[in-house]
Amino acid sequence: MLKPVITDSIWKKFEPFFSSTKLKRGKDDRMFLEAVCWVMRTGSPWSSLPREFGPWKTAYNRYVRSIKSDHLKQILSDLKKIESSKSVHNYN
Repeated sequence: MLKPVITDSIWKKFEPFFSSTKLKRGKDDRMFLEAVCWVMRTGSPWSSLPREFGPWKTAYNRYVRSIKSDHLKQILSDLKKIESSKSVHNYN
């Protein structure tokens, strides 16, 4: 099992985007967002998506449809900011 990137607190922030009409809902929206993060983080092709995220083609097709939405772009931008702030080390 891969370590999840989307914590409960992060998911609470973004779940409304998926539960509204802003983004088409899927079988498991949180797992879809995890899959997107995995591809972005690893730079791997969608066809290498681990099976635990579900069928890669399904995730890829949903991503292609969803990325056209400014809402998904905003989610990804916000996630990038969250991850960037986590990687700042305090050496004091």
